[in-house]
Amino acid sequence: MKKIIALLLAVVLFTLSGCSLLYKEEAAPIVVHDFRDCDWGMSHTKVTEIEGDDYDFASDDMILYAGEMHERKCDIYFYFTDGKLTGGEAIFSFKDSILSELCDDYDDFRAELIEQYGAPLDDDYRVYIDNDSGYAEDNKAIYYQELKYVTEWTTEKSNMMLYLDYAHEQINYVFSCSAIGE
Repeated sequence: MKKIIALLLAVVLFTLSGCSLLYKEEAAPIVVHDFRDCDWGMSHTKVTEIEGDDYDFASDDMILYAGEMHERKCDIYFYFTDGKLTGGEAIFSFKDSILSELCDDYDDFRAELIEQYGAPLDDDYRVYIDNDSGYAEDNKAIYYQELKYVTEWTTEKSNMMLYLDYAHEQINYVFSCSAIGE
């Protein structure tokens, strides 16, 4: 009798463990949007539903938000053509920032974008304005406008660019996206 109970218990445990393997939850697929949580072709209304209606400025062809991207404060622009989303841009704001820290931040943000969108068009993102730059440190070459950082991607639906430079006495750190064909 004990052998029969033990055998039945073993069959029940084996069956239950097999059932739990059959009904394992699948991970939700990762959704990559065109810009932030929005996709090209969305209406003005749909973008404000997703991003919120607390924008700083809106017109027929643009919505401007003050927000964050990559854990940095920025102005976020959504651009529309014929009522459809065709582009976006995050312009990062810096007060009392050290350019060498921004160079490191660029590397971090670039790595995140590579993880999200794949390899950029060119691995070398340093664009020298003067090939004979006398500065060993990138931040100094950027400050003296002899170097800028530029990384570009193309996906099936988008052209993207991340850049960092110094011009007109200000740091320009921008991530921009546009729908292909726009």
